[in-house]
Amino acid sequence: MYELTIKRQALRGLQMMPPRDGQRIRHELKKMAENPDRRDMDIKTLQGRPGFRLRVGDMRNIFERDDQDRVIDVLRVAPRGQAYNR
Repeated sequence: MYELTIKRQALRGLQMMPPRDGQRIRHELKKMAENPDRRDMDIKTLQGRPGFRLRVGDMRNIFERDDQDRVIDVLRVAPRGQAYNR
């Protein structure tokens, strides 16, 4: 099991969406923390910068993963068009 940390910007994104969508994303993040190598989740490596993304419907969750310390840092939760902007 990985420790899941949600950064302030990602937390703000979760709070601004409808409660049902936020619960769905939180559930998927918890599943990912149990095993980030699951094949039934839509996780891909980002191109051009370090990190990964988890797709949940139209939302993208940008995160970094430290396998040595077993930590997942969720950096951003946003719709597809806004998620990849720095």
